[in-house]
Amino acid sequence: MPEEKEERELRFLTPVQQIPFGRRSRTSFYDDIIKEFIESNLKYVEVKELSRKPVTVALTLREKIKNRDIRNIKVLQRKDKVYLERTG
Repeated sequence: MPEEKEERELRFLTPVQQIPFGRRSRTSFYDDIIKEFIESNLKYVEVKELSRKPVTVALTLREKIKNRDIRNIKVLQRKDKVYLERTG
């Protein structure tokens, strides 16, 4: 008895043979911003990456700074701009 294979049209899915290996960056976009600011030795800077919403950039930078226990950098948002301030 031949094996019947029912081909069903999938609306939201595409079958694959295997899942490709992922390559994840060890640092994020936000880590790079913090690192660049630390290395710059500047007192005030404006973050010029605007492909993301300013509130998202400010929130994520605050979270990264808090998680890394960096106490001398402050994140400020003024309208549609995000700034970093060296406090110490």
